[in-house]
Amino acid sequence: MTNIATRIDEDEFDVELITTNYGDFIENISENHSIFLPILDDFEKFKIANNVTVDAQFIRSFILKEIDFLIPVLKKHNNTFTADEYRIIAKILTHKVVLKSRNISKIKKGTGLS
Repeated sequence: MTNIATRIDEDEFDVELITTNYGDFIENISENHSIFLPILDDFEKFKIANNVTVDAQFIRSFILKEIDFLIPVLKKHNNTFTADEYRIIAKILTHKVVLKSRNISKIKKGTGLS
């Protein structure tokens, strides 16, 4: 848990609590194309606009930027969370989607598919 908590600049206890309590919700919504496609599109635009190497700091900056987009979207799917829970879920969700995308890109490069 420390790794993700550090990457999204959140307290490890809060991330673990949210992941434990709402892990199924986060996993399900991360696989919803109406959620992950806009995140990936924003990520690509953010990379182009910033023209820098994608590293941990870059991903942190993107995650912080994406919160404002995701909280209203999350509220449409579940309006029972607190403001802090929405913020942390948005960060975890963005991290999860970006990580999946980067892993897929690495696999494609490693197998010669891209």
